Amino acid sequence: MIDLRDYTTRLRGIYRELWLSENLSSWLPNVLQLYDRNGDMWTQFDQIKWDHREGRPLPRASRSGLFSTVSN
Repeated sequence: MIDLRDYTTRLRGIYRELWLSENLSSWLPNVLQLYDRNGDMWTQFDQIKWDHREGRPLPRASRSGLFSTVSN
């Protein structure tokens, strides 16, 4: 999972360079936050994995960040 986080971080840097070579920087933070959120997710999953190996129970799916709550 850490490899996935690192790969996401590298992709973020590459995407940033490409964006700046073709676009104005004003919208860039909105796009990069998607990469940041994805990297944070992999870090969170890695922590959950280590916690589980130490005997802690897995968190509820709703708290894992995978599912967004939608109210009808």
